[in-house]
Amino acid sequence: MRLAKALDKAKSAKIELSERIASSLELFLLGHSETPELSWDTCIMLSAMAFERLLEPKREQGEGTAHALARTFATVWEPFTGQTISDTKGRIKPDNDPKFAGAQQNWPLHRKWMKELYEARSSMAHRGNRPKFSQNWKDWQHLVIAAFVYPFTVKLMLAKEGLYQLGDRELGACEALDKLLGERSTWGRGWRQPPEWPTILSLSEADRVIQTWVEKAYEETMQPRYPKGGVARPSRNKHAQYD
Repeated sequence: MRLAKALDKAKSAKIELSERIASSLELFLLGHSETPELSWDTCIMLSAMAFERLLEPKREQGEGTAHALARTFATVWEPFTGQTISDTKGRIKPDNDPKFAGAQQNWPLHRKWMKELYEARSSMAHRGNRPKFSQNWKDWQHLVIAAFVYPFTVKLMLAKEGLYQLGDRELGACEALDKLLGERSTWGRGWRQPPEWPTILSLSEADRVIQTWVEKAYEETMQPRYPKGGVARPSRNKHAQYD
């Protein structure tokens, strides 16, 4: 409901982001509609194209579209950098080409994932291979993580425009992204090889809620109970929740 209201506000205000969301949403919904007539390749292409339309990356000199899209995506998600490629100690690999491998060690995992998603799209569109690029996530994993990430990317972009405020559980989910990407080998294996996706996500959401509780409790203890004049000051919660 809150997201729908934010989208309506963006449309009424005629901000440019509203058009980008509308244009990309059509591709995203089609790519994730589980329509039998659509192949995996087609769904991945549609998903990558949806992010490209939403983010509209501006290419720097000598920069390819995959790099530009990944860089722009990482800018939106910058507050939620959890793990870099070097943090995974080899579980997530940089590109095979030494030209890129060194620089990518400090990339957050979500930046590498977006680059690989678009490279998968390009490979399928042009029927080529990706010998110089690492492939850390399988095709079905790309679609799963894209379905998780796209709505939050829209919310983060609306929040930057002052049209949406993420609640604690939403913030916790955003903070879980790099953890989910880093543990991609355990997806679907359940209790046999933890941590599984629901565990990572629920723990991150709970941590964020607890963190907010602690911060609120600390602020309340620091407020003077009897200000000048001897009249007790009523407690005020400045942090409204948006769950």
